[in-house]
Amino acid sequence: MVWCTLLFADVVNGQTKTLNGVYAGVKLMPSVTPGGGMNRIDEVYLFRPDGTFNDELDKPDWQKRTTGRYTISGKKLTLKFSKDGDVSDYEIQSADKIDAGSFILFRQPMDSSVPKGFLEFKKLSSMGGMGTGTTFVGTSSTRGLYFDGKGRFSTNSENTSVIAGDGIGGGGTNKKEGVGAYKINKGVLTLSFDDGKTQTHSFYYRPAEKPVMAVIDGDIYFMKDEKEMAAERSASSSAKSKRRLSANNSNANTGASGNIADAKAMLLKANATHGGTKLDNVKTITFEATVQGISVTGYVAVTGERLRLEMSKGGKLLQVQQLEGGSGWEWQGGRTAPLTTTRINEMRTSFYTGILGLRKSEIEALTIESVKTGKAGTAIVCMQNGKRYAFIINDKGQMSASGDLATKVPLTTVYSDFRQTDGILMPYAELNTAGKQQLSTQYSNFRINPVIPPQTWNKPGAN
Repeated sequence: MVWCTLLFADVVNGQTKTLNGVYAGVKLMPSVTPGGGMNRIDEVYLFRPDGTFNDELDKPDWQKRTTGRYTISGKKLTLKFSKDGDVSDYEIQSADKIDAGSFILFRQPMDSSVPKGFLEFKKLSSMGGMGTGTTFVGTSSTRGLYFDGKGRFSTNSENTSVIAGDGIGGGGTNKKEGVGAYKINKGVLTLSFDDGKTQTHSFYYRPAEKPVMAVIDGDIYFMKDEKEMAAERSASSSAKSKRRLSANNSNANTGASGNIADAKAMLLKANATHGGTKLDNVKTITFEATVQGISVTGYVAVTGERLRLEMSKGGKLLQVQQLEGGSGWEWQGGRTAPLTTTRINEMRTSFYTGILGLRKSEIEALTIESVKTGKAGTAIVCMQNGKRYAFIINDKGQMSASGDLATKVPLTTVYSDFRQTDGILMPYAELNTAGKQQLSTQYSNFRINPVIPPQTWNKPGAN
């Protein structure tokens, strides 16, 4: 999560009238169909006593930049964005917390020093691996900053892709590093590299609470302790050795045409396992699930790629997102706004991965890129509509994991608790991975091909 400084002013009878500083938190967005995983959004707000705020701390003019205005009435905090006029209503719980509905915005005091240690920002996508009985497929993007507490720093960034498991191995890594001197002044971190390059960043962190975390240009960095770093170095070394040994001993040839043909046959077998013709003929799906205490109700109409996701807590509707082909909208706090292009693309992928990705029509349209087979199962990476997806098929012919590997924050899901539902084998439990977060999703109900009344697709409050 992200936290920054916040100082309260004009407090009357325990009620805050203005804010001065930064609040931030992590918004976790579940996907719209099984297999979509979770998407993590870091929300950061720099509030000023004059009633303005900025949620773009990555911009060079972040200290003076204004992206909207806020008002406070009792405990109610209302944000109105300048660009599109969108409005969000939050509740001030205390001097340290704001309830944003499906997530919490926290306060972090400003500090005039930089913490000694290693701060890491990681976006991780993975499926399978230890404890799942499947091959591991993963991609990660990592940025790190090490401060020695005496004015020196080192940086590293790394992009890695891995396919590994019993009898298989492969992947690649790209690294960049730098060293120099640092200083901090009123939330501005200056990095002076030894090669003469200089960078400035917005920087806030909370030293008094665990885990130690920092906000750098609006991104969330977590402090890693020495034991954690030593364990990761040992695990990384072991994994690299295993992958090298697996690659040398494997008889699998990724580019061999036989494997490509076998891959499509394996996907068609998974199609039959999960329902065959009944799966191919799915027109609508509805479901109910629970994610981190949030109740999720979903509606899916395959024709026209129409999807609706409703989130509620304690019987109160918090948010609705709806995809309508190549466009869509989001409702929150009584206001609607268009879905971002990124979110539209994320939601559309649910028709090409997960359970719906196993329909015969989708399998036939795939271009297989790579196949890695081992004792734990087979990882198949493929292209569809210009995007990269992955499936892991176990020895029972079940899709035990799937993912979208093309998004900015790749979405991946490991499946379990398979149950027959209206002739289709559906997973009622998922382990979702997005960024540093791993969340479990438990489905309580699926309905296949129900009639969805037309009014279901209306915006909340509409007749």
